[in-house]
Amino acid sequence: PAQELCNAVSMVVPSCVGVGCWLLQPPWFARGPRTAASIAIVLVHLPFSVWYHVCLSRRALEHAIENWPRRLDQSFVHLNCMVLSWSLSKSAAYSWGCTLMNTYFVFRLCFRRPGALERMVNIGAGVFLYGMAGLARGDVEEFVKAVCWFVVGAGAMICRLGGWGHSIMHICFGGLSYYCLVSMSKIESPEWIEYSVPWAAAAAGDGGELFRSLSCLLPTSPVLPW
Repeated sequence: PAQELCNAVSMVVPSCVGVGCWLLQPPWFARGPRTAASIAIVLVHLPFSVWYHVCLSRRALEHAIENWPRRLDQSFVHLNCMVLSWSLSKSAAYSWGCTLMNTYFVFRLCFRRPGALERMVNIGAGVFLYGMAGLARGDVEEFVKAVCWFVVGAGAMICRLGGWGHSIMHICFGGLSYYCLVSMSKIESPEWIEYSVPWAAAAAGDGGELFRSLSCLLPTSPVLPW
C-alpha cells in the first residue's frame, strides 16, 4: 500500500515541471498553444493516474491489471502522446499519423484487453513516435536527454527495484517532460513569443529594435523571421 501511495504522489512530478515552467517562465520557455496544450493534458491525466494507484493501495480492485481505472490511466498516456506529437512536430501529416496510431492503441486497450507486454510496447511506440517528431526537426540534444530520462525510468519500471521502480519512473518522466517543453518552445510562433515576453509588445511598437537586439537571448531565436 505504501508503494502505491508513493506511485500516486510521484505522478505529480511531471505536472509540477510543466506548471512551474509556465508560471516561472525560465528564459528558454515560450508560452503558446503547443506548451499550453502539453501542460494541460498532463494535468488532465493526473487525477486518473492518482485514482488508479490509490485504488490499488486500498485493495479496491478485484484485478490489478484488468480494470477501468488502469485502462483510463493508460488511455491518457496515449492522449498525452497524441498532444505531444502535435506540439513537437511541424508536419500535420505526421501528427495525424501519430494520432491515428494512438487512437488504435486506446481502442485495443479498452475493447480488446491486450496483455501486459502489448500494453508496454504500445506505450513505448507512442512515446517513440512523438520523440521522433522533435528529432526530425533537428533537436538532437533535447531528444538524447529526453531518451536518457525515459530509458532510466523504463528500466526502473522493468527491474522493479524492490517495488519502487514505478515511482522512480514517474519522477524520471518529469525530466522527459522538461526536455519536451524545451524542444517545443523552439517552434512556438513569433506572435506567442512576443506575448510571453513582457517587453516584446512595447519593443515592437517602436520598430522592434529592442526585441530584435535581445531576441538572440531566446532559445527560439533561430526560427524568428528577424
